[in-house]
Amino acid sequence: MVLQAPPGAGKTTVVPIVASGVLAAGLRVLVVAPRRIAAKAAARRMAGMLGTPVGQDIGYAVRLDSKYNSGTSVIVITPGVMLKWLQEDSIMSAVGAILFDEFHERGAEGDLGLSLALDIQRHTNRELRIVVMSATLGTELVQQVATFLSAAHQAASAPKQKHANGLASPQASREVLSVAVNIKGPESQRRNGYGTASVPVIVSEGRSFDVQRIYLSGPSGSDPRAFTAAVASAVQQALKDTAKDILVFLPGMREIRAVQGQLSARSALPGNAESHILHGDLPMEAQDALLAPHHAGKRRVILATSIAESSITLPGVTAVVDSGMARQPAFDPRSDLWRLETVPISLASADQRAGRAGRVAPGTCYRLWSESAHAQLEASPKPGMYREDLTPLALNLASLGPARAARLQWLDAPSGATMAAAHSLLSSLGAISADGSITALAIGQMEEDADLVGVLVAVAYPDRLGMRRDSSNRSRPATYLMANGAMARLAEVGDPLGTSPMVAVADVGGHTHRGAKNDTIHLAAPLSVEAVQLHLPHMVEEEDVTTWNEGTKAVERSIRQRIGTLTLKDTRAPVSDDAAAEVIIAMLRKAGMGALPLSKQATALLNRLRWLAAEHNAQSPSAGGERWPDVSHAALEGTLDEWLLPWLVGVRSMADLKALDWSAALRSLVPPSLLRTLDTAAPEKWTSPTTGASFALDYTNSLPLLPAPIAAFFGPLDIVLPSFPSGVTASSATPPPSDSPPASMDLDDSAPGKRKAKKKRRGGAADGGTVQQEGADQGAKSGLTLVLLSPRRSELGRVPAKQLAHFWTVNYPAVRLEFVRRYKRHNWPADPTQPEPVPQSSHGFTVQG
Repeated sequence: MVLQAPPGAGKTTVVPIVASGVLAAGLRVLVVAPRRIAAKAAARRMAGMLGTPVGQDIGYAVRLDSKYNSGTSVIVITPGVMLKWLQEDSIMSAVGAILFDEFHERGAEGDLGLSLALDIQRHTNRELRIVVMSATLGTELVQQVATFLSAAHQAASAPKQKHANGLASPQASREVLSVAVNIKGPESQRRNGYGTASVPVIVSEGRSFDVQRIYLSGPSGSDPRAFTAAVASAVQQALKDTAKDILVFLPGMREIRAVQGQLSARSALPGNAESHILHGDLPMEAQDALLAPHHAGKRRVILATSIAESSITLPGVTAVVDSGMARQPAFDPRSDLWRLETVPISLASADQRAGRAGRVAPGTCYRLWSESAHAQLEASPKPGMYREDLTPLALNLASLGPARAARLQWLDAPSGATMAAAHSLLSSLGAISADGSITALAIGQMEEDADLVGVLVAVAYPDRLGMRRDSSNRSRPATYLMANGAMARLAEVGDPLGTSPMVAVADVGGHTHRGAKNDTIHLAAPLSVEAVQLHLPHMVEEEDVTTWNEGTKAVERSIRQRIGTLTLKDTRAPVSDDAAAEVIIAMLRKAGMGALPLSKQATALLNRLRWLAAEHNAQSPSAGGERWPDVSHAALEGTLDEWLLPWLVGVRSMADLKALDWSAALRSLVPPSLLRTLDTAAPEKWTSPTTGASFALDYTNSLPLLPAPIAAFFGPLDIVLPSFPSGVTASSATPPPSDSPPASMDLDDSAPGKRKAKKKRRGGAADGGTVQQEGADQGAKSGLTLVLLSPRRSELGRVPAKQLAHFWTVNYPAVRLEFVRRYKRHNWPADPTQPEPVPQSSHGFTVQG
């Protein structure tokens, strides 16, 4: 029989109880659930419906855990247990019906189990009843299964009248099962449109509630950060829109940890909500807690893998966030190995996931893909025969013996090439003999994966996984770094195991020599990184690390798969703008603001802004109440993620940083009203009205400096002097006190290394030092200081701009007397405020004809 009913209809819990009630005494029902958590949850739910403890009338059997007795009438088992039991005549002789639940998942173990059940029905127990159940088989798969079962049923020639130790005929079976479900469609459609004469198909509408499906824009590209952000945003929306628990479907533990971290970083969960994780390797106590009713005032965001897709009911869930992705094994022909890939789910899986929101009340499903993308999804998952590693299947078939294995009927037969590769691997491992029969070595491993012995050892001793260190020195035994951080080596040089890059150690010991412990590997099995990734994904932690590489002076991103201290894989990956900016800002904060690769122009602008802030902010704000920005090192460093972040788009290296328009970045800090006055409040350059040459102002110190040749300042004071807001003009020039001595000038403008020591004299300077004019401190703080340069560009002296008239009167005559003899071709007017117009030299000096 084929039964299709939506989530919550009762196919997993009600149908087994009803079927058990019509079986002859002493016969039991086996329910095959796809996962351990689903098997135990179904058993608990059925036992609760009957008011009996688990293990009495209703029981379960999963790997390493079981609760049932000789009188248990319904036992929920996993596919691995099923395959073992189907080969035990003592067990199967007491089985009257096998119900394959959630068959749409089409695992290779499930298909083998169905083939074995049909083989038992044909050759051992013709009264065995087989029911294939699912919520989302789909019309095509329903017809395929019904036709397959019908052909097998006819081959078995099973009687159709009522039997003493089995279910009634197919028609009677339909009547019994219809107690639990509402049959959909007319009789002719049920028999002829979907089923066959010998294998009926029942389609039920069930009792699930309506689920609204909302399509959201998913992440663009394959950037895991974008994927995580999209899921977190959808969870936030679900928290706003709904009032109860939220179930989030994610591909694996890496994504679960990432989303959980993102929700925490965003402070997305309200005070009455908390996040939980649900996956296959979660301790059973934690799984049980999630399946049990919880405090009504608390909300849960349950981050789960596909384990929550079917067969379990999470109380309180009325919203589902579906990432649309799942992890499944895929064969890589380039490496001849199986790998785990993240792929889009099928329509069947999407419907299953959405149904989780309507188990207890009307719900909402948020899908992270568009409606057009939804129409492109495959109808159902590919059968496990075409997407899984068939080595375990081949080992199970070998345990049956060649004759029985050859007579099995398949819903989808495994390909010959894939099975040949599996046989080759098993033969190389010593698990099967030349004739294809199982060896004694493999008999004890039937419930485990048969990929490698190393996988089994790693399960038992996960901290003893080891990766080979430098293998260039073959004169010493191979040394391995263990997952627990210890070092261990093989006992002998030339041990064949030393060629394996990875081992799983079963027995290790050692001694202490000079304070150092030297462990010796006594028993181990070879292992590959690919085998660990495929068979032990729960042991692998994935780190997504973006750092600044001091060697390359660039941002680098590595995706590392680790087990303890071992790095299984380190893959370089593209760096997003957000991640790169975060790393660059952290690097600059650590190195200090001196590491900013500012251009000369940007450095000058920074000094101007700092001078303006110090000069004006301490007095009073501008007329509009705005202040010049604080661009000190501390202020810039503290606000890097505000002012620099927008400029870091596309920046990945120090070379990119140097190419930034730093002047524009600094100008962005200035309010627009003040930016318009920047060039007048603190001019970048001054152009001499006498010579026409321009000279940059220096704002490094508290008093701005204007270095320029002395001839640049020749001319009327009201025209020559730069005008500042502080009022530095000829009319406001403040002469020093009348008794102030003339400025000390350095008239020796020869090269610094050739200057001769001179005694300090009035009007001169000693040892080539620059002596600031006395009385300079009497100028206003905002005053400008002129740095007078000789024709050789050496500094003659510094004169506050307000005292330039005083300088021309008191100090200039001595300068003119000295330089008129030394630089005869230059014009040295007797009255520098009224110079004769003459040509300008390349040094900014006037030249006489």
